[in-house]
Amino acid sequence: MGTINWFMIAGCYGFDLRSSGDLLLKSETYASKPALLEGIAALQRYAVDRRFFHSEKMPDGTVTFVLLSSNGNVLGRSGVFADREAMENGIRRVMGAAPIALVREASMLNPSWMLSKFPG
Repeated sequence: MGTINWFMIAGCYGFDLRSSGDLLLKSETYASKPALLEGIAALQRYAVDRRFFHSEKMPDGTVTFVLLSSNGNVLGRSGVFADREAMENGIRRVMGAAPIALVREASMLNPSWMLSKFPG
């Protein structure tokens, strides 16, 4: 099962999605807690549909993906993957974890979680 950890830093809200301790996705920032909660609900709603994931090829040949809402807003960004196959695996992990993820406030965690980087 995945975990969505939400937090507030410098007056802005955000969240990340983790599964088995791995960081899978980081959100954009939100101006308010209600907007954050709407973003989390949208993540859980759109993550089940592959059509809302869009890949981006970097100049060095690595790839990344974003998860978009139906209106085109970015809900979250992945880390960088060495190849398309690894990226597709990352998308499958988000699709499996996000809809059933436990949502919790990050202040309940060790603060070092915020220094985590994407695997690889």
